[in-house]
Amino acid sequence: MDAIVADNLTKTYPGKTALKNFNLSISPNTIHGFLGPNGAGKSTTMNILSGLIKQTEGKAYIMGKETLENSFFVRRNLGFLPEIPPLYGDMTVKDFLLFRARLYFTSKPKAKGQVDKALEKMNLKEVERRLIDHLSKGFKQRVGMASALIFDPPVLILDEPAVGLDPKSIVEIRKLISDLREGHTVMFSSHHLGEVEQLCDEITVIRDGRLVLSDSYGRVKKRFAQKKPFEILVKGEDQVLAKALDGYGDYRIVRQEDQKKTIVISPSQEEELAPRLCRRLVENGVDIFEMKRGETDLEEIFIDLMEKQ
Repeated sequence: MDAIVADNLTKTYPGKTALKNFNLSISPNTIHGFLGPNGAGKSTTMNILSGLIKQTEGKAYIMGKETLENSFFVRRNLGFLPEIPPLYGDMTVKDFLLFRARLYFTSKPKAKGQVDKALEKMNLKEVERRLIDHLSKGFKQRVGMASALIFDPPVLILDEPAVGLDPKSIVEIRKLISDLREGHTVMFSSHHLGEVEQLCDEITVIRDGRLVLSDSYGRVKKRFAQKKPFEILVKGEDQVLAKALDGYGDYRIVRQEDQKKTIVISPSQEEELAPRLCRRLVENGVDIFEMKRGETDLEEIFIDLMEKQ
């Protein structure tokens, strides 16, 4: 059973469609990156999944339960951090979290225990007695995450948890999210593609309210890597190389030192090109010293997807 499901979600406003027939499935105990340009529909999707706004069409499910028919279940099993955390600045960190915990637990000892766990998990012990208004943005984001975690929900949705943070705070938030992988399903949106690349098991890309791509990051990276050129360090005469590489696409010599040449050959869509290409070169008497394919990062993938739309 998937932890989060969007089934043909559509959300329309007067004169605007924010989401159109959007589908998504997120596996349990994974970290899922939700990507898209500004105005793509990310926050709308997260607000619908969290039960904060109602979709126009389609259905949303949290842990197998339809959200509109099971709103109490959703609120007991899902923690949500909006882009701007709703915090009470005139309360101390600990008092605010205790206030939040008492909304879920009638037992004071239980509520206090959950607060202590959240403070520890989010590294907030050093500021627990400070007023929230006096905290840096990075600490406020941690308090927001602690608030979402206060009742230990199995599903977490985080909307831009690292937005506006300095590099040090981004690294800290990244580690906190990574630590949540054990026992939680985490869906988070971000414009920090490096952050998503380091953290996520799965990614989804959305644009103009429509799904562009959703898959494991490993499979996405492998698919886009097929478009990258091969770079091969060889030793052989030019005419021999030309004969060996005939039929394998365009190639060019980019460096030459003594008798060794570095050639770049345009990629093939065939996954098994590398072993066949090596065999062909060797059979024609070409010595191969090194063969590699260019790395593909998430930024390249994202730009490529946006340019195709």
